[in-house]
Amino acid sequence: MRICALCETPYQVMSMMNYATAREEFLDYKIDLFVGSKFKTYLTVAGNVSKEGIFDNVYIYDYSRAGSAANRLNFISSPAKYVSRLCDTDLKQQSYNVIFTSNLTTFMMAMVLANPDAEVYYYDDGIASYTYKIGPNYLTGKKRLLFKFYRINVERFYPKKLYLNNASMFIDGWNVPLVQLPPLSGASEERYAAMSRVFGTVPEIYSDHKTILLTNPVEMRDESVRAEQERKKDELLEMLSSLNVLRRPHPRETVKPAGNAVIDNSGCLWEQVCMKTIDSGYTLIGTASTAMISPKLFFDQEPRLIFLFKALDFPVDDTFLQLLDKLIKSYKNPDDIIVLENLNELPGLLS
Repeated sequence: MRICALCETPYQVMSMMNYATAREEFLDYKIDLFVGSKFKTYLTVAGNVSKEGIFDNVYIYDYSRAGSAANRLNFISSPAKYVSRLCDTDLKQQSYNVIFTSNLTTFMMAMVLANPDAEVYYYDDGIASYTYKIGPNYLTGKKRLLFKFYRINVERFYPKKLYLNNASMFIDGWNVPLVQLPPLSGASEERYAAMSRVFGTVPEIYSDHKTILLTNPVEMRDESVRAEQERKKDELLEMLSSLNVLRRPHPRETVKPAGNAVIDNSGCLWEQVCMKTIDSGYTLIGTASTAMISPKLFFDQEPRLIFLFKALDFPVDDTFLQLLDKLIKSYKNPDDIIVLENLNELPGLLS
C-alpha cells in the first residue's frame, strides 16, 4: 500500500514531513513525496529531504516538461503519461492508494486520474485551507468544459478528509471531515533539526530585528490593478527603508533592493523562525498572508500584527474576515491586532 504526497511550496513540504514523522495512521504504508517546480528552491529542498530518509522515494516534477499546449492536455487524456513526463521517470506502473494534496493543480488532477481507486485527502495550505478556497469549487470554466468533454466527474477531486495544523481555526462552510495534523508546537528537537537540514537554519538577524515586514508577490490578473498594487508596495518599501524593519519575502517573490533595507534571503522556513523566535515582543506587518497568523495558528504565540490590506486596497473576502475575527477573539490582548486604514499612520506605530 502506498501514499503519494504532492507539494508545491516549502510550507507544504514541511507539513508532509511533519505528518510522515509523527503520523498515527497508515503506519504500514510507504510514502512517496513529489516536489513541484513552483518555488525557487524546489531542487535544493527535494535533494535535502531525500537525504533525511523520511520518505520511501522523493520525485521532482517540473511543469516546464509539459511541452506544447497539446501535450499539456495529456493530464486529462493520458494522465499516467503526463505524470511520467513531468517527473522524467517512468511511473506508469506505480499505483497509489492514498493521495495527499493541498490544492487542485494539473499535476494533482493527473495523479488522481491515473489512480482511479485512490482516496484523495487535502492537507494544510495556509489561509486557503481554513477558508475552504480550495478544491473543485474553484475550477475555471474552461477546465470544467474539458472535464465535461472527457466525461470526467469533478466530484472525483473532492477530498475525503481535510488535514489541518490547527483544525479549531477552520471557518465552517465546507462539509468535509477535519483531521488535526501532529502539532508543530510539540515538535521534538530532532524534527526541528530535520527542518533546518532541509530548509536551512534561521539567521541571527531575527534576534536583532523585532519588526518584520512579510511581503508577497503581486499576482493580480488585471494588468492595471497589478500595476497599482506594485506601486503601493514600492511606496510601502520606501516608507520602511529608513526604519529598523526586517523584510521577509515570499518564496515565489522577486525581491527588489530598496535603500538600506535588511532582507532575509536565507530561504529558511518561516515556521522555523516562528518556532524558535517569534513571540509577543515582535511586530509583524503584512497584507493578508498565512505568515501573519502562523505564530498563533501553530505555536500559540501572540506578536503584534499590523494588517495592511485596507491601507493597500488589497482584496480580501468575507471568509478571510471571518478568520481574522476568530484570530482577534483568540488573542489575550485583541488590541495587538491592528487593521490599518491609512498607510501614513504606519511609521507612528513603529516609533
